[in-house]
Amino acid sequence: MGISVGTMIMGRILDDQEDLKESKSFELDLTQPVTPFESPQWGNYVVGVLALFLEPLLCCKAEQTYGNVPCGIMNQYTSCLAKADHVILIDCQNNTSRYVLFNDKNLCILVTNSNVKYDLVSGKFAENVGHCQYAAKIL
Repeated sequence: MGISVGTMIMGRILDDQEDLKESKSFELDLTQPVTPFESPQWGNYVVGVLALFLEPLLCCKAEQTYGNVPCGIMNQYTSCLAKADHVILIDCQNNTSRYVLFNDKNLCILVTNSNVKYDLVSGKFAENVGHCQYAAKIL
């Protein structure tokens, strides 16, 4: 699958090619995990955007578009960006997130399996999404 992604680097025109210390371009193999690389260092900005922003949003869009699931973004952020000893604070209004250190050994988060069967497409979640969309339309 091809994903059109672009970035613009702002700067000045170089008069002398000897001033150029790093490459003007680089290539990424998006079939492999996206990780920082040594050169060109400016390319790590693009790598960071791909690794920390696009992946969860693309996963969410795929579920909504192709799975017809009115899902949110929390599961995708967690699956793509989870980091040891941290929780992810997600701002769903502007699709940004930041890590919050969570390494206090006196605190824990309990995750349980209730074995309740649910259907994201036609279940309670979809109903709640519908209610929120209706309320937003009224407002």
